[in-house]
Amino acid sequence: MDHITRPLRPGRAFLAALDRIRAGALNPRLGKPAQTLRAELETLAAPLLARAGLSTLTTLHYRWFLREISRLWSTQTGPDLAFHLELAVRKWTGLGLDPAILQALVCTISRRRKTAQTHGAA
Repeated sequence: MDHITRPLRPGRAFLAALDRIRAGALNPRLGKPAQTLRAELETLAAPLLARAGLSTLTTLHYRWFLREISRLWSTQTGPDLAFHLELAVRKWTGLGLDPAILQALVCTISRRRKTAQTHGAA
């Protein structure tokens, strides 16, 4: 479990996404059914994972990460969501996944969430 406490070198976009979440950005995914949200996140992540050129087995591990964070997006908000997203990235990095890809997935989902809010308000 020491991999969770090891320093994580977060990218700027990842830090900015966590800061927006901590600042209380609305979470329109809160309360969505788990299967619906998981499918939505996998659709958002598919192009990024395809560009990464991962093996099928490795892609499954990233899908498990997405399953975990889909539960977070549907049940958490604000500082709690940011904390648990960072913890999930640390955990899966410790399990051998690429932290840059994990952070990019969180950023992609966060940006999409922001875009959905903007279009939903119009």
